Amino acid sequence: MQDKAYLRPRDVAHILDCCPDDLYPLIYSGEIKAYKAGRMWRFRLRDVMAYKKRVDGNHKDKEKHD
Repeated sequence: MQDKAYLRPRDVAHILDCCPDDLYPLIYSGEIKAYKAGRMWRFRLRDVMAYKKRVDGNHKDKEKHD
């Protein structure tokens, strides 16, 4: 799990511009993939970027319809 592509919750929160506590509902609902390493959650960079792309795309679609 020492691969640099694995991120900690605070790193993901920085990328998504949110609080680390905001990630846990996303994990439990399955909206963003995460992996448990002992007691710690880890995220793959590609999963985080895929989630960000989906969310950013949804915001742009909503703006077009408003």
